[in-house]
Amino acid sequence: MSGVYLRRNFLLGLSSIGFASLSSKKLFAQNIQLNDVLNAINSANTNKKNPILSASEADGGIREALTNGAITAVLKIGRLDGFWQDNKIKIPLRGTLGKLQKSLKPYGLSSSFDDLQLKINRAAENSAPKAKEIFVSAIKNFTINDAMSILQGGENAGTNLLKEKTKPQLISAFRPQMLEAIDKSGAGVSIGKIDKKYGAQLGSLANISGTKTPNQDLKSQLVDYAVSKSLDGIFYYIGAEEAAIRKDPAKRTSDLLKKVFGGF
Repeated sequence: MSGVYLRRNFLLGLSSIGFASLSSKKLFAQNIQLNDVLNAINSANTNKKNPILSASEADGGIREALTNGAITAVLKIGRLDGFWQDNKIKIPLRGTLGKLQKSLKPYGLSSSFDDLQLKINRAAENSAPKAKEIFVSAIKNFTINDAMSILQGGENAGTNLLKEKTKPQLISAFRPQMLEAIDKSGAGVSIGKIDKKYGAQLGSLANISGTKTPNQDLKSQLVDYAVSKSLDGIFYYIGAEEAAIRKDPAKRTSDLLKKVFGGF
């Protein structure tokens, strides 16, 4: 029996538990199905000399993998130069700001823009740790259906589900944090200086955040943009960790992770 077939049946089995509203007869039948699926998987694993795997262990392994990935990502980028020295997630200036920075750089006149970019990245580094508790709470509240969709999905299925469940909350949490970080870092002052010096050019500024509202000033746009790019950076590394745990035995740092991900 192929691994793909076993996994599909395992997922169907997982989806059958935890729903008290089902009739006793239907629930009993589905639990039989779950046991049959687990027995089939464990029979295959026994032949491969892999440990016996239970539904609760599979669910726990998924949660542990995502929690590890989220914490690793936050620790990696939520420090000095976590964004600034990482070209994979370094936040650029966008729109007219970026164009002015690029056009002035060859003449040694881009210092105001370079300083603004640095301070946006510093603000992202300072804000990143705020995400940790939100991620941990969301993962604890995952359902069996969530576990099913993660196992059924691709190498970043867990990351994508985590993003879906946490992004609105993260934006709400990050925006005041980012605004404060931008002010403390001096980026707010920098954008004021740029606006004063290059006001005419900035008059045609494109929407740098992707979420511009009527009469939104440049600083507010900048905050929204910085929040969006900060979250992109965090989820980039959560996705990288999830994919690595799925593929690389060396990344399975606990017996549970070895048992769950070594059997698929």
